[in-house]
Amino acid sequence: MSAESYVQEINSITIELKRINGRAKMLREQKKTAQKRLYNYMISNKIDKYEDITIQSITPKEKKLKKPKAQQKEEVIVLLSQAGARNPEQLYQHFISIQKGNNDKLPNEYDPYLGF
Repeated sequence: MSAESYVQEINSITIELKRINGRAKMLREQKKTAQKRLYNYMISNKIDKYEDITIQSITPKEKKLKKPKAQQKEEVIVLLSQAGARNPEQLYQHFISIQKGNNDKLPNEYDPYLGF
């Protein structure tokens, strides 16, 4: 096979995946709508289980709101300072670098396990 045929195959697979993902999204939305309707029906008729679906399994779940990154950072730094870290800002930056996969040592031989 030539490079051109590989590129065409990759492009056709990408297009097909986008089509499948779009269809799956539409089906998930239809499922959610049907579950809401069944939930309301089961509540109004005081039914706990219908065939293999229980009311607990289709109870609508509350979405949890995510805090803004600035607020998260502020709260973590306050927590670190309350825990006794000498330089909570530097410790926070090291924590973030670890999460991103950058495990370089900080200046002054900072040991994250000892906190100093």
